[in-house]
Amino acid sequence: MSYVDIVQVNGNTTFNTNFKPLVAGQISIKGLALANAASAGYFAVNYATGEVTIDAADAGTASAPKTLNVVYKFVPTVQQALLAQGNVIGGSGITGASWTGITGIITEGDVSTDYFDAACDWSVQGPIYLGPNGLFTLTAGGTELKGANVIEAPSQTIPYLTLNFGPPSF
Repeated sequence: MSYVDIVQVNGNTTFNTNFKPLVAGQISIKGLALANAASAGYFAVNYATGEVTIDAADAGTASAPKTLNVVYKFVPTVQQALLAQGNVIGGSGITGASWTGITGIITEGDVSTDYFDAACDWSVQGPIYLGPNGLFTLTAGGTELKGANVIEAPSQTIPYLTLNFGPPSF
């Protein structure tokens, strides 16, 4: 599942995410000094405990705290998954696709999903790709999704990526 934490650091170089364990490689932090902090090794993550360590230059101070926007994926407990997804058809644990034998394909319209690469900065527009394991990503190398646009990046209010496929959304 995906989640967005808004973290205020006031001199501390470590903080904990609200949920854990985290999915390896699926975290990004906006508000750090470097534009592409993850690839520069500008923060470290303990994926098991959810502890994040940042550079002292980004830790802020008590009189001037710094706000960080942390987007990440975590492995939900059964209870969290049931709360988010429900018990599906008839409480049997059978998905709609397996029940009907039909898998839907979205060809046009707006879609909100938590199946995205959390290491990407979704606030920037650019080509969107279908990456490994079917994750939406901004990293070249997968199948480019022509006509797909980001409508809303994941936020603390709505931790989903909203994309538009086809004509612009109104």
